[in-house]
Amino acid sequence: MRRETRNLLFIFFGSIVAVVAVIVGIEFVGNAGVASSVDNPTSFRIGPDTAKVKVVEFSDYQCPACKSIEPHVKTLMATYGDRVQFVYRNFPLPQHKNALAAALAAEAAGAQGKFWRMHDRLFETQESWANLADPTEYFLLIGREALVDTDQLRDALAKQTYLAKVRADMADGNRVGIQGTPTFFVNGAQVVLRQPKDLDDAITKSLAAP
Repeated sequence: MRRETRNLLFIFFGSIVAVVAVIVGIEFVGNAGVASSVDNPTSFRIGPDTAKVKVVEFSDYQCPACKSIEPHVKTLMATYGDRVQFVYRNFPLPQHKNALAAALAAEAAGAQGKFWRMHDRLFETQESWANLADPTEYFLLIGREALVDTDQLRDALAKQTYLAKVRADMADGNRVGIQGTPTFFVNGAQVVLRQPKDLDDAITKSLAAP
């Protein structure tokens, strides 16, 4: 009887340990999933894959706050150089009627190797196209300035060629609970952005981590 009781206790406590291990494992995998899902290998980026810190931004070309923080992001990238990689992901908000078209234009330019040129021009000219009934011709104009083949750009916009890619960005953003733009992640952890310095502090902390 004593041996049977002892065996039952071993089985009981062994089961508890196994359950705890599974719970911890699920939590770890869940956290890892969130961290990995904020990036996408097909997203456009600046900086090497070997960078110690990865900054992922979910952004909307028609969002005034996104435009406002752009100069700060550029300053950070210049400051940290190869120690930081910056990844841009699309998250056009439904209340911004031309944001999706802008994201499609940037992705189309990216297919021609001109993503960052188009990205910059879209933000720089935001007020000029944000309220247009149809921004296509304006996107072609700034696409020409960004040295994009405008015939290819027109065709991509008409066919919404890169809609699936933009929607994949949006799906990842929704999965991690993004409520607005811009939203930044530093090494997989979301930054609570009350002021631009919060992003600086998150990067500095990650660079100092062992």
